[in-house]
Amino acid sequence: MDDIELKSLISQIENMEKYEIEVKFIDDFLKSENLRVKEASKGFFWNHFVTLFERIDADEMNTLDIDETFVAEQQAIDLTSKLKNELMKIRKFSVTEFEEFLILIYIQILFNERKKKEMKKPLIVIGHRLGKGNNVAKGIVKAGGEAIVIEGVAADMRLGDVMKEKNADLGISFCGSGGAGAITAHNKYGYKAKHNLRTVEAGVQAIKEGYEVIGFGFMDTEELGEKLTLKYLEMHGDKNE
Repeated sequence: MDDIELKSLISQIENMEKYEIEVKFIDDFLKSENLRVKEASKGFFWNHFVTLFERIDADEMNTLDIDETFVAEQQAIDLTSKLKNELMKIRKFSVTEFEEFLILIYIQILFNERKKKEMKKPLIVIGHRLGKGNNVAKGIVKAGGEAIVIEGVAADMRLGDVMKEKNADLGISFCGSGGAGAITAHNKYGYKAKHNLRTVEAGVQAIKEGYEVIGFGFMDTEELGEKLTLKYLEMHGDKNE
């Protein structure tokens, strides 16, 4: 969770700022396990953990009976225990069996969502004016996507053609002017395009805004491919079933 996302959540969830350290720790822990909270579920998800720490501070934790009919994978059970133990290293506390069960429910939900995303990886086509793009492709694969690098000089001008042929989910164009291939893909096939971007953050914002083709200056970096793919999965995971 970056600083902008964290500040946004703090503004939405009461008392979240008080538990900013714990929330950041949990978010980093989940990402290390390749588990990510969907954009639409973030408020609901993090509100649970904030209220959990409020109950811990007030010594008013739930002691209800566990729902024995709930089925969780062993991996989710083990990860819930691991998360609790890791949290206790930065903050001493104890939780009831029922409170740990509630955490398990949320962890299992994240496992279920990850399975949905893994069923179909997003296909991302890269068109670079100089025929490059392998670093971006590495980042895409690292984040869980599939990448096609168009070979040859002026590859960016063929971006829309390859996207259409391969039924791609996303296209990335690179050239000195900031992504002329994105404009061509829009004009020829109607892809929603945004160009002349110069930072990773601008690309991530474009994904959030629903653009299908994104044009950059010369930015063949692994970080760019990884962050664009992660944001795409976060925004469109349910559509990739």
